[in-house]
Amino acid sequence: CTKPDFQVTVTYAGKTSSPQCPSSAYDPDTGLGRQDEYDAVMTPTKVGDYTFHITGTIHGVHIDETSTSSDKTFDSVGDQSSVEFPAAAPALGDVASKVNSVSSRADSANNAATGALIVGIVAIVAALGLGGGALAMTMRKRS
Repeated sequence: CTKPDFQVTVTYAGKTSSPQCPSSAYDPDTGLGRQDEYDAVMTPTKVGDYTFHITGTIHGVHIDETSTSSDKTFDSVGDQSSVEFPAAAPALGDVASKVNSVSSRADSANNAATGALIVGIVAIVAALGLGGGALAMTMRKRS
């Protein structure tokens, strides 16, 4: 991390992210942005409560603060379907389930096709064997 020297980790359901180093939202060249704002990019992928843990120093002042979403701090991550327009996108978990289901069916179909191919090959070999045997018997009778 660069000045200020601090980092943020995010925890959801017992799983903690790798440390992020926020960057200043203030641009000294243009004077745009807030001098007291620092940003780190994160896209929450699950509905629920998140905890932010900020550690390090800002202008020489040591910080070690933890804040969890609640009625008194900040909103929990909500279901996005209520704000999607014109149609809600399927939840990522639902998409993953469908992909796994299709993959399982494809594996089953592939296994069934392989089994049918083996049965077909055996049938062809058997037919050739019987046909060859009948041909040999016919040739013996003529002799």
